[in-house]
Amino acid sequence: MIAINIVPTTLLSRHLIPKFMVRKNKCAIINVTSLAGVYPTPYFSVYCGTKAYGNFLTSCLASEYPNIDILSFRPSEVSTNMTANKPEDIMTISTSACVEGLFNELGYTSSTYGHWKHEV
Repeated sequence: MIAINIVPTTLLSRHLIPKFMVRKNKCAIINVTSLAGVYPTPYFSVYCGTKAYGNFLTSCLASEYPNIDILSFRPSEVSTNMTANKPEDIMTISTSACVEGLFNELGYTSSTYGHWKHEV
């Protein structure tokens, strides 16, 4: 999990930020983390830890580079293969609702849960 959730996020941010600093067009870095990085979940210690790392890295980078939109995208449960395509319910949202929520927040904040259900 560390190799998947921490290393690429760190290295890609390190690689992209200098390139984005010289661009005249608007740029964004979207780091996909999770609600699990905000609220600890028993028996998911390493997963939660790697997602918390992504949240904090993103917050720090957003403060350091205010001219780049750097967003921590931390949804809760989304209906995907990872959740066995669980039907939408009070906490589970569709992938399209998740993406729509992300793009509605891009440029306005440094973190979003992606949907009002996950904000609650």
